[in-house]
Amino acid sequence: MRNVALALLLGLTLAACKEKEDPEVKGNDFLYRARLELNAGNYEEARQLVKQMREQVPLALNARESGILLMDSINLAEAQEQLRVTDSLIQVTENPDRLARDTMQARFDEACQKVKFYHRKLQHDRKNKKQH
Repeated sequence: MRNVALALLLGLTLAACKEKEDPEVKGNDFLYRARLELNAGNYEEARQLVKQMREQVPLALNARESGILLMDSINLAEAQEQLRVTDSLIQVTENPDRLARDTMQARFDEACQKVKFYHRKLQHDRKNKKQH
């Protein structure tokens, strides 16, 4: 009986001493995977990884700050892609009627505004990033 109690106490001690994973390490792992998805052009998957990091590792404060910048980068890259696609459509469309030309121009202008907005937001967030 004494040996069982000693073994149980030893087991509990080892379990209590087990080093817990640093939330920043886990948060940075999510960010790393999100960056890989961003580089591959998988914007929605990258966005989901940042959201998962926020939900699953709420105490990784530095990773969360970096996640804000990464989310800005995802939105900027997606807006730039939309701008490229719209510009390509304008370039390849021959003799569009007035409605088509106006619609494409409106989409192009909207895409330009999105790029400008996310670029300014990224600059603002970089300037105001805090270390925790």
